[in-house]
Amino acid sequence: MSKRTTRVRMVLTMALMAIAGASPAHADQMLVTTVPFDFIVGDARLPAGAYIVTEMPQQGMVSIARKDSQHTAFVLTIRAVFDRASSTPELVFERFGGQHFLSQIIGEGNEGREILLTPEIMERELQHVALK
Repeated sequence: MSKRTTRVRMVLTMALMAIAGASPAHADQMLVTTVPFDFIVGDARLPAGAYIVTEMPQQGMVSIARKDSQHTAFVLTIRAVFDRASSTPELVFERFGGQHFLSQIIGEGNEGREILLTPEIMERELQHVALK
Protein backbone atom coordinates (compact mmCIF):
# COMPACT_ATOMS: atom_id res chain seq x y z
CA MET A 1 0.00 0.00 0.00
CA SER A 2 1.35 3.39 -0.95
CA LYS A 3 2.15 5.81 1.85
CA ARG A 4 1.73 8.73 -0.57
CA THR A 5 -1.16 11.08 0.16
CA THR A 6 -2.90 13.31 -2.29
CA ARG A 7 -5.41 16.01 -1.59
CA VAL A 8 -8.64 15.67 -3.49
CA ARG A 9 -10.76 18.80 -3.36
CA MET A 10 -14.30 17.81 -4.05
CA VAL A 11 -16.71 20.66 -4.32
CA LEU A 12 -19.83 18.88 -3.30
CA THR A 13 -22.85 21.10 -3.47
CA MET A 14 -24.39 21.34 -0.09
CA ALA A 15 -27.72 22.93 0.57
CA LEU A 16 -28.57 24.40 3.91
CA MET A 17 -31.30 22.24 5.33
CA ALA A 18 -34.18 23.89 7.12
CA ILE A 19 -35.57 21.74 9.89
CA ALA A 20 -38.99 22.32 11.35
CA GLY A 21 -38.71 23.08 15.03
CA ALA A 22 -34.92 23.44 15.03
CA SER A 23 -33.43 26.45 16.69
CA PRO A 24 -31.86 29.00 14.34
CA ALA A 25 -28.42 28.29 15.82
CA HIS A 26 -28.65 24.68 14.64
CA ALA A 27 -30.52 25.10 11.33
CA ASP A 28 -27.54 26.75 9.64
CA GLN A 29 -25.19 23.99 10.81
CA MET A 30 -26.85 21.24 8.77
CA LEU A 31 -25.68 20.51 5.25
CA VAL A 32 -26.87 17.97 2.71
CA THR A 33 -24.61 16.60 -0.02
CA THR A 34 -24.05 13.61 -2.24
CA VAL A 35 -20.64 11.96 -2.08
CA PRO A 36 -20.03 10.00 -5.31
CA PHE A 37 -17.53 7.52 -3.81
CA ASP A 38 -16.96 5.44 -0.66
CA PHE A 39 -14.94 7.26 2.00
CA ILE A 40 -13.52 6.90 5.49
CA VAL A 41 -14.26 9.24 8.35
CA GLY A 42 -12.91 8.47 11.79
CA ASP A 43 -13.10 4.72 12.22
CA ALA A 44 -15.98 4.19 9.78
CA ARG A 45 -16.09 3.38 6.06
CA LEU A 46 -19.14 5.03 4.51
CA PRO A 47 -20.58 4.14 1.09
CA ALA A 48 -21.29 6.65 -1.67
CA GLY A 49 -24.64 8.36 -1.24
CA ALA A 50 -26.55 11.34 0.09
CA TYR A 51 -25.36 12.56 3.50
CA ILE A 52 -26.36 15.05 6.15
CA VAL A 53 -23.41 16.73 7.88
CA THR A 54 -24.24 18.22 11.27
CA GLU A 55 -22.16 20.05 13.85
CA MET A 56 -23.18 18.54 17.18
CA PRO A 57 -23.67 20.54 20.41
CA GLN A 58 -20.59 18.84 21.92
CA GLN A 59 -17.44 20.87 21.31
CA GLY A 60 -15.94 19.86 17.96
CA MET A 61 -18.14 16.80 17.30
CA VAL A 62 -19.56 16.37 13.79
CA SER A 63 -22.08 13.78 12.62
CA ILE A 64 -22.03 12.44 9.05
CA ALA A 65 -25.24 10.47 8.48
CA ARG A 66 -26.46 8.85 5.30
CA LYS A 67 -29.98 10.05 4.48
CA ASP A 68 -31.31 6.47 4.43
CA SER A 69 -30.21 6.18 8.11
CA GLN A 70 -28.18 3.04 7.33
CA HIS A 71 -24.75 4.58 8.03
CA THR A 72 -23.62 7.21 10.54
CA ALA A 73 -20.22 8.31 11.78
CA PHE A 74 -19.17 10.75 14.46
CA VAL A 75 -15.80 12.46 14.38
CA LEU A 76 -13.97 15.03 16.49
CA THR A 77 -12.90 18.09 14.54
CA ILE A 78 -11.10 21.34 15.20
CA ARG A 79 -12.24 24.79 14.16
CA ALA A 80 -10.33 26.01 11.12
CA VAL A 81 -9.95 29.22 9.16
CA PHE A 82 -8.94 28.55 5.56
CA ASP A 83 -6.79 30.66 3.22
CA ARG A 84 -9.52 31.15 0.69
CA ALA A 85 -13.19 31.98 1.04
CA SER A 86 -15.79 29.62 -0.38
CA SER A 87 -19.12 30.79 -1.76
CA THR A 88 -20.47 27.23 -1.47
CA PRO A 89 -19.83 24.76 1.36
CA GLU A 90 -17.34 22.04 0.44
CA LEU A 91 -16.13 18.69 1.67
CA VAL A 92 -12.40 18.07 1.18
CA PHE A 93 -10.93 14.58 1.03
CA GLU A 94 -7.38 13.27 1.36
CA ARG A 95 -6.52 10.24 -0.77
CA PHE A 96 -4.30 7.65 0.91
CA GLY A 97 -3.79 3.97 0.13
CA GLY A 98 -6.40 4.10 -2.62
CA GLN A 99 -9.08 5.40 -0.22
CA HIS A 100 -10.72 8.79 0.34
CA PHE A 101 -10.62 10.26 3.86
CA LEU A 102 -12.85 13.19 4.84
CA SER A 103 -10.43 15.88 6.03
CA GLN A 104 -12.25 19.24 5.95
CA ILE A 105 -15.74 20.66 6.03
CA ILE A 106 -15.62 24.20 4.67
CA GLY A 107 -18.66 26.38 5.25
CA GLU A 108 -19.61 29.49 3.35
CA GLY A 109 -16.82 32.01 3.79
CA ASN A 110 -13.47 30.77 5.01
CA GLU A 111 -14.38 29.00 8.25
CA GLY A 112 -15.12 25.36 8.85
CA ARG A 113 -14.01 22.21 10.61
CA GLU A 114 -10.90 20.11 10.08
CA ILE A 115 -10.20 16.48 10.91
CA LEU A 116 -6.64 15.81 12.00
CA LEU A 117 -5.11 13.38 9.48
CA THR A 118 -1.52 12.23 9.18
CA PRO A 119 -0.24 9.24 7.19
CA GLU A 120 0.02 7.32 10.48
CA ILE A 121 -3.58 8.12 11.43
CA MET A 122 -4.86 7.18 7.97
CA GLU A 123 -2.90 3.91 8.05
CA ARG A 124 -4.39 3.06 11.46
CA GLU A 125 -7.91 3.92 10.26
CA LEU A 126 -7.43 1.75 7.15
CA GLN A 127 -6.42 -1.18 9.35
CA HIS A 128 -9.39 -0.56 11.66
CA VAL A 129 -12.02 -0.48 8.89
CA ALA A 130 -10.46 -3.58 7.28
CA LEU A 131 -11.19 -5.51 10.49
CA LYS A 132 -14.90 -4.69 10.42
